[in-house]
Formats: sequence, C-alpha cells, structure tokens
Amino acid sequence: MIVYILIVSILVAGVAFAAAGEFDEAKAIIAAQTSCSQLSNGQLEMVGDYYMEQMHPGEEHVLMDGMMGGEGSDSLRQVHISIAQRIYCGERGGGLINGGMMGMMGGWGYSGMMGSLGGIGLGVGFLFMLLFWALIILALYWLIKQLLGAKTTETGSRGSGESALNILKTRYASGEISKADFDRIKTDLDLEGK
Repeated sequence: MIVYILIVSILVAGVAFAAAGEFDEAKAIIAAQTSCSQLSNGQLEMVGDYYMEQMHPGEEHVLMDGMMGGEGSDSLRQVHISIAQRIYCGERGGGLINGGMMGMMGGWGYSGMMGSLGGIGLGVGFLFMLLFWALIILALYWLIKQLLGAKTTETGSRGSGESALNILKTRYASGEISKADFDRIKTDLDLEGK
C-alpha cells in the first residue's frame, strides 16, 4: 500500500511539474483573450487541461485524467479540447463534454447529474472521490492493524510461543507446577527451542 501511495504521489508530482509550463502558456492565452479561431487544437487542449486542474486540483486531476483514457490518449485530448471550447470559447453543442460523460457530472454550470439531483450532489465525480477516500482510509486502517499486530507478536502477548513459555515459567517459579510437570508441558507444547 505504501508503494501505491508513493507511486500516486510521484505521478501527481510529475504531472504537476510537466503541466506547470503548459499551465503558464494556457494562462497567457486566457489573459491575452486570444480568439478561439486563432488557437490550434494543441493550445485548446492546454487551456482545457488548465481549466480541469482548476476544477479538480492535484491528485483528483490525475484520477480524472485516468478515468478519461489516461495521459496521452485521444479521448483525454478530446475532453480537454471540449472543456476549452465550452468554458473559454463559450461554445455549446454535442460531443463528449456537452452531451456525454462530462454533462452527467454537472457540465460546469449547466444542469447535469450533479446539478439535477435536487442538491444531493451524487454525481460520478463525487462517487469516485468518495471511493478514493474510502480506499485511503481502509489502507491506513490495514497498515495500522498490521503494525500493531506485528508489535504485539514481537512482545509475545498474542499467539507466540514465547508467551506460552513465559506463562509456564511463571507457574513453575510460583510453585504451581513441579519440575516434572514443567518439563512435560514444555515438551508437549514444543517450546524446547524457544
């Protein structure tokens, strides 16, 4: 689990570092109010990716990108372009972003699944975020349980032969059992080397 958290952290850091330059270029395009007709698909993709980062920062952005096909995929590229066309250019119409999956998640100001459930907010993005945090909490619970389990086993208080031998020695030392009983029980429990 620690490896998984480390990998996700490295991915987030890598995406953030790589995207920083593109985000600066996207901010410059937005600040200059460049006409959409003058922008290439690559520039629209950068602008859309920038807007997605604003809506879903950091690790959430990485997860969203993964759900949309993953970094470098044509489907993610189209999603970013559609976001730019919708938000920056103000275009409406069909396509993946407007009529498809992103429309279900709320459509950034338009009524979608998240906006049309009477304020409940149970959209696809919310459910994925909930699942993500539930997995993180379960992983932390498991990790703590493993660490505490290892600690109690090391101290001999749960399930170890050391604990049985200590109990046996205590009973012998208090005079509760004789030397013969001690040796017999020790042999029966196979505590010779412990």
